[in-house]
Amino acid sequence: MKIKIAVASSSSIKIINEYLQLSDLENQFDYIVGGDKVVHSKPDPEIFIKVLEHFNFDSSEALVLEDSNNGILASHRANIPVICVPDLVENKPELLALTYKTLPSLLEVKDEIAKILEGSKC
Repeated sequence: MKIKIAVASSSSIKIINEYLQLSDLENQFDYIVGGDKVVHSKPDPEIFIKVLEHFNFDSSEALVLEDSNNGILASHRANIPVICVPDLVENKPELLALTYKTLPSLLEVKDEIAKILEGSKC
């Protein structure tokens, strides 16, 4: 099964592409949308809805990886399950309660996605 992977970041497309190039990841994503390509920024769900529309997916067919409080709220408002991978800013407990799961690092995400694909729903 080929999983579609997108970047939906509040940063501009220019900044996103610079980071992806520096990380040698520029060809790893099926779709990239930046904050400069939407009218409303996170916590509005517009950026995630744009990704769903691009792939013609229902929210139940998607999963968001997010580090920010605004991103968690945006994902929740788009009705997309979210895994929080915390960054430097502490996440609010009331927002963490909206997540499917919180993982300590991106290294654990692959195993979690494998579990989801094996049948345990978000």
